[in-house]
Amino acid sequence: MVGHREPASRELEVDFKTIRERGYGSRTTEGGMLHYALVFFVIALIAAALGFRGVAGLSAQIGWLFAIVAIVLLVVAFLSGRGPAVVP
Repeated sequence: MVGHREPASRELEVDFKTIRERGYGSRTTEGGMLHYALVFFVIALIAAALGFRGVAGLSAQIGWLFAIVAIVLLVVAFLSGRGPAVVP
């Protein structure tokens, strides 16, 4: 048939095995939180250097919050004895 296309759901199929093998989404929660904390601290430094004191303060507070949450999650993970999920 000319011009026949597969349904959209077929085009958007995701191969989760390939995603796991390539390492996408392999960050732990603590690592992701620390990453975002660092990003917000960098934003705060840039904003402060440019004179945007309100943005700098808010970014620093958000970064501080993410750092604290990451540390709490890390401590809970250590105390519970659970390690990262092992992918076969």
